[in-house]
Amino acid sequence: MCRCHVAQVLRGRRGLDGDRYRWALAVLCGVLVAQAFGSPGANLNPAITLAVAVINGNYSQLASLWSAQLLGAMCGAALMAVHYASHWKLTPDPAAKLGIFCTNAAVRNPLITL
Repeated sequence: MCRCHVAQVLRGRRGLDGDRYRWALAVLCGVLVAQAFGSPGANLNPAITLAVAVINGNYSQLASLWSAQLLGAMCGAALMAVHYASHWKLTPDPAAKLGIFCTNAAVRNPLITL
């Protein structure tokens, strides 16, 4: 969540329920696309892919799955950069731009918000 979204939630203008459903739908779409393109386990996360390889003892597909995951992340980041390019020209705040790619704690407290 970017800071502007957190502020809207705290002011009561947006609810978290809709965001949960949108996030769940986005993850579901990612899983369905991964399965449609031949990943029966729908490996979207390199950490899960590594854990599955360690548990099964089968590392034969690890490099190819990690490569596909990295390429997918790079393509997604490139799409977002193209999509938000006009917005970024009008936005002087670097934190608002960074909010497209990652989240940040609403309250900065490194001991609690690892």
